[in-house]
Amino acid sequence: MKQILYIIFIVYFILNTISCSKKDSTSSDILDSSTTDNSTTTDTTAPVIAEVTAVTTPTNDTTPDYTFSSSEAGVITYGDSCSSSTTSATTDNNTITFNALTAETYVNCTIIVTDSAGNASSTLSVNTFVVDTTAPTVSSISTTADNQSAVSITDNITVTFSKAIEPSYVTTSTSDTNCAGSIRVSSDNFSTCVKMSSEPVSSNSNRTFTLDPYDNLTFGSTYLTRVTTGAKDLAGNALSSQYETTNGFTTAESISISSSASDNSSVGIGSTYQYQVDTGGTYSDSVTYSLSNAPDNMTISSSGLVEWTPNTASDIKTHDNITITLTTASGYVLTESYDLTVTGTCVSGNVMSIWSGDQRSSTDSSKFLGNITAYTDNASSVKTASQNYNYSSSSVDLTHGPQATVNDGAMFFYNQYDNTTHNYLFYFFGMETGGDTNKVSIDVFVANNASQDSNLV
Repeated sequence: MKQILYIIFIVYFILNTISCSKKDSTSSDILDSSTTDNSTTTDTTAPVIAEVTAVTTPTNDTTPDYTFSSSEAGVITYGDSCSSSTTSATTDNNTITFNALTAETYVNCTIIVTDSAGNASSTLSVNTFVVDTTAPTVSSISTTADNQSAVSITDNITVTFSKAIEPSYVTTSTSDTNCAGSIRVSSDNFSTCVKMSSEPVSSNSNRTFTLDPYDNLTFGSTYLTRVTTGAKDLAGNALSSQYETTNGFTTAESISISSSASDNSSVGIGSTYQYQVDTGGTYSDSVTYSLSNAPDNMTISSSGLVEWTPNTASDIKTHDNITITLTTASGYVLTESYDLTVTGTCVSGNVMSIWSGDQRSSTDSSKFLGNITAYTDNASSVKTASQNYNYSSSSVDLTHGPQATVNDGAMFFYNQYDNTTHNYLFYFFGMETGGDTNKVSIDVFVANNASQDSNLV
C-alpha cells in the first residue's frame, strides 16, 4: 500500500513541476510582447556628391568621361542633354562615360544621386565643355613682307590656320637642317629644311605662327612650306591631310630704286643731263650699274650718276626706253626704264673752245684743249649761280658742273634753272702748288677776234 502511495506522489510532483514551468514561460511571453523595440531608426540623410575630374574642354571625344564622388550608394539621374549607361553610384568616386554627344557646347548637364531610402542629393552641375570634331586647315602661308615673288632674304614666314592651334603641336627644325617638326620650309624639295632660330611664335589667338630663319635665306631660291598632320587644334583634332604650298616664294635682296628718272625727263641741246640713281632698303653690299638702249656717249658712274651732253642735231628727239640696270653682289637685278627728251634747235656758228697759246692768227690743232661744256641746273628749286658754284678758300660748294681742285681749274657754261635766255661762263682757276696769291690775267676775245688783253681776275 505504501508503495502505491509513493508512486502517486512522484507522479503528482512531476505534473506540478511541468505545470509551473509552462506558467512561467507564458508570463515571460506576455511580458516580451508588451515591450517596445527601441533599435529601429528612419534614414533621412541625402547623399553628398561633388566633382572630382571635370570633362576635358575642348575635346574631340564624343563620349567623354566625368568623375564625381558620392557619400552613399544610389541611383544616378542625368539632366539636360547628357546621359550615360551608368545608372548606379557607389560610395566613393564614380567615373561615368557620357553617351555619344554631338559637336557643340554643353552648359547645363546635371547629376543627382538618390539613395535607397529615397533621399536625393543636391543637383551637381557638370562643368561647361565643348565637343569639337572639326579638323583645322591652313588658311594662308606668307612672308612678313607679304610679297611672294620678291621676298627679302631676311624675311620671316607666317602660317595662319582656320582655328586656334595648340602651340605645343606646332614645331620646326631648330637644331640643324634636317626636316623635322610640324612646319617645314625647304628650297630643295625637303631633302633639307631651313634651320629656324626658335620654335614658331604664336599670335592672333593661336591662329598664326611666325617662323624666324636662323640665318638669311639664299638669294634667288624658291622655298616651299609644308605643314604636317602633327599640327593639332586645342581639342586634339589634327589636319586631315598634309598641306604644302604649290609655288612657294622666291627670295630677293632688300634693295629698291627709290629715285625716279621721270622727274627729270628733258634736257636742252648743248646742256649736260644728270640723274643720280638712289636706292632704298637694308642692303649694304656693293652694286654695279650699267646702261642699255641709251644715246651715244651717255655714261653712268660706279655710284649711279647718269651724265650726257646732247650736242648734235640727231640728239634732238625723245630717246625711248633708256634702261638703267642695277646688279647686287649676289646677282640680284633691278632695272629702271624711262624716256628722255632733248629740246632746242641746232644753230650753226662758233663753238667756244680752250686753246693753249695765242691762236688768233693760226689754229694749231695740237694746241686745242677742248670745247667748253654747258651745264644745266636741274635742281628742284631755283638756285643762283653763287649758290651752285661758290668757291671760298679751300672748300667748294658745287651742286652741278665739273669738279675743280686747288691746282686744276675748270671752265664751263651754266644754264640757270629759271633763266633759259642767258648762259653764264664760269672759270675756276687753279694755283701752282706753293705759289703766291692767286692772280690770273686772261685775254677776253670778243667780236671780230678783237681782244682785251691782260684783264686781271
